[in-house]
Amino acid sequence: MRWDIEYSPTNFDDMALYPDLREYLTHYYKSGNIPHVIFHGDTGTGKSTSAFILAQRVRPDFSQLNVFDCAGEKTAKNVAGYITHLKGATGALTRFMDNTHQKRPPYVFIFDEFHNIDMKHQTMLNLVLDNEAANIPCLFCVNDIKKVASPIQSRARKLCFDVAAISNDKLVMRDVGMTANEWKEELRRVGRIITKKVGYDIDEKIEDRVLSNDVSCVDTRSFIFSLGERYEMKMFREKHKGK
Repeated sequence: MRWDIEYSPTNFDDMALYPDLREYLTHYYKSGNIPHVIFHGDTGTGKSTSAFILAQRVRPDFSQLNVFDCAGEKTAKNVAGYITHLKGATGALTRFMDNTHQKRPPYVFIFDEFHNIDMKHQTMLNLVLDNEAANIPCLFCVNDIKKVASPIQSRARKLCFDVAAISNDKLVMRDVGMTANEWKEELRRVGRIITKKVGYDIDEKIEDRVLSNDVSCVDTRSFIFSLGERYEMKMFREKHKGK
């Protein structure tokens, strides 16, 4: 069982985040006022999970069917067709609601792996971002923000999910208001939430062993994956002990 997949967080309390990032995400969630946001950072840092949590705040029925996978839809033709459809659909919705004086229902879109789209076609979203800022937030998940066109960046809030990096196999913290030890304790906290969900007793020796490997602590996914492996190995040995 892949713990990092099976027990993906459904709220920000269950995520390992640095203080400022948690504050922004929690504010957006509690207020319900969610702007266009670019979530950027390395893989496994919680970008897509955070976008999904916020999207469900806008629409409780939001599902993966509403996520635009830019890694799977790389061709300019597909991108252009999708964005043209999006612009037409949102424009038609606006006109309909204006004519009937009804309150517009909230919508939200996630563009996952958005950095795979070339900048020329990224900017086709400019009008949507301008006209629908209050009613249809667009959430972009990217690994490298430099690959996001400047017109898109200027229209969205940018949140960095990178906490640490590895240099010579050592954990090097970014300027996020946390020490390496504080970050590892945050990982330990989240790991224990999942361990209890699985139904295992807390084993500090396993936690310490995983946390001692800085490479496993650079992002939450790596840590949870390593932690789950260690626990599963322990359970396997105990089950087959003496056989």
